[in-house]
Amino acid sequence: MVALCAVLSDAQTFVEMEEFGLEKQKWLRERLGLKLRSGIPSHDTFGRVFAALCPDAFSQAMQKVR
Repeated sequence: MVALCAVLSDAQTFVEMEEFGLEKQKWLRERLGLKLRSGIPSHDTFGRVFAALCPDAFSQAMQKVR
């Protein structure tokens, strides 16, 4: 959810996703009800998660959301 909100706010790199999360942490907790028990993921974590995704499956899932 952090990555999605960050990208919708024009984040283009994993570092920008992390920065967005840190800047908007209070908003993410209050408005979206995110627990964020371990805090905002680091840019390295965002990178590992996206690297583990199957591009074709991710693309198909995003097309269904539209």
